[in-house]
Amino acid sequence: MACRDDRGGVPLATWAKREDKIAPGGGEVIALTATNHSSGSAFNLYLSDARRFKDGTFTVHFRADAGRDDQGGGTAWRVQDADNYYVCRANPLEDNFRLYVVKDGSRKQLASVDAKHSTGMWHSLEVSHIGDRISCTLDGHTSVEATDATIAGEGGVGLWTKADARTSFVTPTAWGGQAAAALDTAAIEAITGLKGTMFDQEPGAPVFKVTQPRTDVPITVEGRKMEPFMGFTSWAAFRLGDKAPAMLAGDLVVFQDEVAPVMDAFFAHGCTVTALHNHFLYDEPRVYFMHFGGEGKAEDLAKGFKAALDARRAVRAANPDPKAVAGFGGPEIPTANAITAAKLDAVFFADGKTKGAAKDGMYKATIGRTVATSWGCEIGKEMGVNTWAGFCGTDDSAAVAGDFVTFPGELQPVLGALRKAGINVVTIHNHMEGETPASIFLHYWGKGRAEELARGVKSALHAQAAVAKK
Repeated sequence: MACRDDRGGVPLATWAKREDKIAPGGGEVIALTATNHSSGSAFNLYLSDARRFKDGTFTVHFRADAGRDDQGGGTAWRVQDADNYYVCRANPLEDNFRLYVVKDGSRKQLASVDAKHSTGMWHSLEVSHIGDRISCTLDGHTSVEATDATIAGEGGVGLWTKADARTSFVTPTAWGGQAAAALDTAAIEAITGLKGTMFDQEPGAPVFKVTQPRTDVPITVEGRKMEPFMGFTSWAAFRLGDKAPAMLAGDLVVFQDEVAPVMDAFFAHGCTVTALHNHFLYDEPRVYFMHFGGEGKAEDLAKGFKAALDARRAVRAANPDPKAVAGFGGPEIPTANAITAAKLDAVFFADGKTKGAAKDGMYKATIGRTVATSWGCEIGKEMGVNTWAGFCGTDDSAAVAGDFVTFPGELQPVLGALRKAGINVVTIHNHMEGETPASIFLHYWGKGRAEELARGVKSALHAQAAVAKK
């Protein structure tokens, strides 16, 4: 039996607005203070048609105050009438958290999970509903999810309890939250200059994707000319974000001389670079794939992708044939090595307690870290968990080659510091699986004066250390 308490006759329940200083926000709550029935199956509804909701995210706070047969409660949305709506509720008597759809007065369970929570305590209930995808989260960590198209249109919103459950609620100031706004797909197309496709059945939220096949330079694998369909198409995908208005993920097809300008373009627009590697062997010219992402306004993210495309185009306009590019430019590095180790020790190991390795006029600094493997062993520097910088050439004309191990949150600051120092990032990938913390490795190459290159690598170590201190 589904009943609404504000449509004539004797109301099923008494709802009241009152001040509650200990409620989240310390302000007004809406509370069910009494039930006027003895039914153990009645649904007590406090509904609003003035507030409308279809797609988006909102959070309701609730406190189970009392109840013998039932306790707790939840929120209703896409409400068509008192007999048709979605509802998610938590019950501290049963220690469960459930998602339902009510159709013509009959309640159908869509998802359920055990969730221990207490009477008399405030709890949060977040609802995210995009298209037919529903996700509800209790206290930020216990979730139920379902796919259901029973009620597809916009509807009212409200509060819900069952039987004799007396509950207090804090409702959001804006039902629908940040994600209620739709992606401006027209703006994304206008900014990128590419036509996109909307994918409505993706998990979490619909995805809008633009693509650009790489056709300006012929690519072969084992001598066969490859069609873009076979993995040589750049793409950028956009969806509404949870913590920001939108998020971006993508993959860009680049040649070797395009890597640094494209990476710099992404960074200049607040985007991230998360991987750089090859997808093929025996390809001509050598092709790399730069994976990228970001959070923010969709228009700003689209500008970042467009800037990367423009940077790639500018490289090819200056030199149409990537196979004709022999290197990064600048003077050749002498083959007779004469690096002064003491100068670089002063940069990397200022305390004087550690020294780098020297061999035949070359120098290498190695800094170890520790991870736990998936089989329970701790491993460190000598088993490959390290950052190193090797120098060859002379003090005035040197090359640095190295590898950086980064833990969560460190990759972007390290990449930014290396690029600011003019050092090229040549690969970003993993070396292991299942380790803790999860580790991403990046390899780099730079040319210049040895001490300046060492200070550039050291700046990346400082950037990494700053993350660890947070």
